[in-house]
Amino acid sequence: MVIGIDIDDTLTDSKIEIINAWKDYYRLYDLGTYTDKVPSNINTGWNDKYIRQFWDLYRTEIASRVKLKENAAEALYKLKLNGHVIKIVTARPEDQRLVTLRCLKSQLLTYDELVLQARYKGKTCLEHGVELHIDDTQMNLDDIASYGIKTLLFKENDNWNDVYKKILNISRNSK
Repeated sequence: MVIGIDIDDTLTDSKIEIINAWKDYYRLYDLGTYTDKVPSNINTGWNDKYIRQFWDLYRTEIASRVKLKENAAEALYKLKLNGHVIKIVTARPEDQRLVTLRCLKSQLLTYDELVLQARYKGKTCLEHGVELHIDDTQMNLDDIASYGIKTLLFKENDNWNDVYKKILNISRNSK
């Protein structure tokens, strides 16, 4: 099975890095009606000038500092041993390829392909042959499911040992 997996807050714990960067951003720039609390649309508000500016300023720093969620590396390694193809599918832009590759390599993550610029993940997953995609954003999963691709929501309290078991179950049931 070809498995697509999002990076931020699915494979990695990005939330704390985003919170710290947003507080720094809020302190340094006049954000009008914003507060120091991270906006709920921080990962989807591409038309918001403050969110675009935030990502332009902090994306590389955040991407270089995120750490894998517990047992993520082990789960992906076991999936590979079971014959699955792992494709990391992220909305990160192409200019983040090097910092993302370095981060994934330094944390010994096993995968087959890194797909960047996947802002519209449904079409991207279809083009890359993904059969199951795991993501923390329901909007992405809805888009992906509209292309007939299986999805799995990675919730904030999920752990990769349980997700690994769910993936194996989905894989067995799709044969």
